[in-house]
Amino acid sequence: MQQLSTHQGCDFEAIPVASAEVWWNWDNQQHPVEVTQLWQKATQLEQEIELTQLILQAKGISAQKQQFPASLPSLASKACPGKTWQYKLNSDGTASLQGFGNTAITLNKPQN
Repeated sequence: MQQLSTHQGCDFEAIPVASAEVWWNWDNQQHPVEVTQLWQKATQLEQEIELTQLILQAKGISAQKQQFPASLPSLASKACPGKTWQYKLNSDGTASLQGFGNTAITLNKPQN
């Protein structure tokens, strides 16, 4: 079975679903844990942290310069190696961050 910890990217379709009996099984019943689902949730949380960091970075720059930057220094994902966040400065003064999957957000124009 493929190791989840060495899986590149965020495509979990190719990984076989693994089950494991939990160590804290106090009632001696079988409680399978879907390892793939847990790993997907952990990766999703990592993506949300990355998105939050990018938002804070863009807002921090906009607070200093009264406008969003034309680009952000690093858009490579650490949660999903090989994937990149997309950042765009819009003509109306807003900024957009686009991730992989359904992750997208528009940042409102900075207030003066």
